[in-house]
Amino acid sequence: MDVVSLATAKYIKKNSGKIANASDLLRGAIYQSLLKADVPKAIVRNIAWAIDVFLF
Repeated sequence: MDVVSLATAKYIKKNSGKIANASDLLRGAIYQSLLKADVPKAIVRNIAWAIDVFLF
């Protein structure tokens, strides 16, 4: 939480469940978007994992 403002840190702590649900939706959207772009499924999993590690 050192990289965000105090107000943002408080919001995150208070709404962590809501944020977790949104991040699950984002992961799904990334996965589906890569599949729609005709990226092979095995590659999609690796790319989605890498994005997940970087963002979350």
